[in-house]
Amino acid sequence: MPSRQRTTRQIALLFTLFYTCAALLLSLGVYAFGEHALKRQLDDRIAADTAVLSQIHREGGLAELKAGIARREYRSVNNLGYLLVDRAGRRLEGDLPIAAARLGRSTIEFRDIDGEDVEARALGTRFADGSQLIVAAETAPIVALRQTLIPLFLASLAVMSIGGLAGTLWLGRSIRSRI
Repeated sequence: MPSRQRTTRQIALLFTLFYTCAALLLSLGVYAFGEHALKRQLDDRIAADTAVLSQIHREGGLAELKAGIARREYRSVNNLGYLLVDRAGRRLEGDLPIAAARLGRSTIEFRDIDGEDVEARALGTRFADGSQLIVAAETAPIVALRQTLIPLFLASLAVMSIGGLAGTLWLGRSIRSRI
């Protein structure tokens, strides 16, 4: 009789372990996919706005580009930050509180007007006249996703574990009553 009880417990614990691992893997997949999708969305927004501003620069020069950035910042058209510097690195336009950023995609850090450290995704572009444009978006949505998903994942893991243990007890009693 003790070997049957042990076998029953082992089967039930195997099911518990399986479903807990399945919940964990599913949660990790959702977390990784969600973070990747948000980063891609931020990068796409930045790239699209950079393309529009680059077109403005090609068609109207530096003065039109400065005006385009000023309009975006004044109207708060989007949640993007801008920095336009000349060949010597002097700020021409933009409220992004950084000195400069590297060309291409990067992650930058700066202190916002409230004095908080902020991380942002950025895209730096250099124009033929030597000026450089940086367009950036804060990664706050990604941080918010993390802060939401991690407790949910832990809760789902706890529910799966508790459910598995309850199932273990139920299955054990059910099998023992039939033996």
